Amino acid sequence: MIELRKRNPSDRILELGGGGNRHPQADVCVDIRPMPDVDFQHDLATTPWPIQDDEFDGLFAAYVLEHLPYARVPAFLAECFRVLKPGGSAVLVLPNTGAQMTWIWDHPEGWDNKRSFEAASEVLFGSQDMPGPDSDANTHKAYFSPAVIEELMHVVGFTEVQVQPYNERKT
Repeated sequence: MIELRKRNPSDRILELGGGGNRHPQADVCVDIRPMPDVDFQHDLATTPWPIQDDEFDGLFAAYVLEHLPYARVPAFLAECFRVLKPGGSAVLVLPNTGAQMTWIWDHPEGWDNKRSFEAASEVLFGSQDMPGPDSDANTHKAYFSPAVIEELMHVVGFTEVQVQPYNERKT
């Protein structure tokens, strides 16, 4: 689990898309789905969000961005910047599609006890199977690489962007 550090005990952290797996350090959790650990429901692809400007010191979103339509990603990132206090930090965990494609190319036999078709399709398009009216959120809809996310974040106002590999495959 990624540790989120609060600079001050009074700092507030917003989690986006935490759903049924809320980060223990998050003060507020927003998700499209109504779940016990979700503080309020909102489609994060729809902007503006019902959150005040400069309301949070930190923001966390793990494997959310790739589920938004690619055309809405810049607006999502702009909302992240808007709801953070000046000097606030955002931690986003998202797939590196280029690295995933390299992994697929280098492992034509498949992996994780799955054949290539199933393994590669899950990596590129998502393996969630959430029923109901929000089931469209199951699939991946945007391409990311370190250079792409860095550029997108700079465009909306983030100044210090650090990108680093994550998970056992660094994808």
